[in-house]
Amino acid sequence: AAMAIASVRRANWTYEDLYEQNFTWTIIDGRVYAIGSFVPRHPGGALIKRAIGEDATELFHTHHTSQYACEVLSRFDIGALRRGDVGCDGGRRPGCRRLFQETLN
Repeated sequence: AAMAIASVRRANWTYEDLYEQNFTWTIIDGRVYAIGSFVPRHPGGALIKRAIGEDATELFHTHHTSQYACEVLSRFDIGALRRGDVGCDGGRRPGCRRLFQETLN
């Protein structure tokens, strides 16, 4: 069953909060998105898996230039990353993402 986005929406998230969750998320432009239900339907295929458990701002904007892509993304918005939170070195530290992905398996 698909997770209800509203059930996990909150005003602010930290990386610590996110790494404790059991849903698939990404961060783009300081917003947190629960993208699990969209991953298998992503028109760009498996590339979206690189965004899981990471700040994917650069990845998203590199591959998406249309307003439509932003509108689709907005459907999965569950709140903001707390300003200044850079847990796990902003998601870039090797092993941080792997640790999160292991919790999904």
